[in-house]
Amino acid sequence: DVVNAYGPTECSDDVTHATLTPGTETRHAHIPIGTAVRNTRLYVLDEDLRPLPVGVRGELFVAGTGVGRGYLDDPARTAAAFIPDPFSTTPGARLYATGDIARHLPTGELEFLGRRDHQVKIRGQRIELGEVENALRDLPGITDAVVIAHTDPNNQTRLAAYTTGPLLPAQTRTALATTLPETLIPTHITTLDTMPLTPNGKIDRAALPTPDLTFERTPYRAPGTLEERLLAELFAEVLSVEEVGLDDDFFTLGGHSLLATQLIARIRSDFGVQLPLRTLFETPALEPLAAEVTALIAEGAHDGGHTAGVETLLAEIEHLSDEEVEALLSGSAGPAAGPTQVAPAAGPTQVAPAAGPTQVAPAARPAPVQPAAGPAPAAGPVPGRPAPGADAHRPTHASTRL
Repeated sequence: DVVNAYGPTECSDDVTHATLTPGTETRHAHIPIGTAVRNTRLYVLDEDLRPLPVGVRGELFVAGTGVGRGYLDDPARTAAAFIPDPFSTTPGARLYATGDIARHLPTGELEFLGRRDHQVKIRGQRIELGEVENALRDLPGITDAVVIAHTDPNNQTRLAAYTTGPLLPAQTRTALATTLPETLIPTHITTLDTMPLTPNGKIDRAALPTPDLTFERTPYRAPGTLEERLLAELFAEVLSVEEVGLDDDFFTLGGHSLLATQLIARIRSDFGVQLPLRTLFETPALEPLAAEVTALIAEGAHDGGHTAGVETLLAEIEHLSDEEVEALLSGSAGPAAGPTQVAPAAGPTQVAPAAGPTQVAPAARPAPVQPAAGPAPAAGPVPGRPAPGADAHRPTHASTRL
């Protein structure tokens, strides 16, 4: 058997233990991190610090005796990471925001899913970079992989992957298409001899070469009908590209949900038809989309001069949940709702050794928040807590703790 010990330096290192056996169930490269050690409480919370049900991913927070007091001479960073504990009645109790994404398993254990600062949103879909990395590492011929989000010259966010091993980029892309939806397949894949490493042996993402984000276009087929030619001009205008062929995909060319609203508004205005926004997600290639427009014209599905503007379309897409957008983009149904019970992982209650004599209270510590009534107390946003994606510079290595 192997014991998997998880924990940040800010919380006396180990906060969970999981005993792994040959029969332990794993999901790709995700393995259970177990349950809380003594005098430790663990919570999987949403952005408003509300506990999440079993199976729902959120940020992992640590509470209990092992939580440190803060970072030496860094009150701003301390206030962002060590926040008042809304689930404790002990004055001054704090939660440590790990920055790690996790979820409760039906077994009562926790599963580590990746870093909070490795979560990006592309084409309206939240993407865990670690999920793509795990899929790459599962491929025969890939020995290691890193995926980053990169902004191209058109200010569009794209996925770029770096791999080591003999598998060629074209082969990698083909293999990924059998396991991942199109939105999770990196636009560009770079093969490296070795990954750049930091002095402590972790992959140095800052040292990765700048990716060439030019995408491979399908062989050009010229639009033929009037509708195809007009639609190709709209694609080119909205996406800021020179030429669009019948097989070109709106999203592959750099489209995303906001540009989709602009295109649909132009289609409704220029063609005089009420084309649903959902249709673009379902048929993003030029030729089939032009066929949809042609069919609406033939059916007389005009909008009576009441063309919806971009504001209306933005409202339309705002009503789509992340799951609905993901389902539209991937062509699959949205995830089923998980159980609603919440059970914070807590370990035994034996007393642990007291903190060392060098621990000092951080400057300007916020006042503790009293817990709300009920089993799942809600807490509002905490001042100093970064928004999702804004904590990309939070160190993931061992940090000096008071």
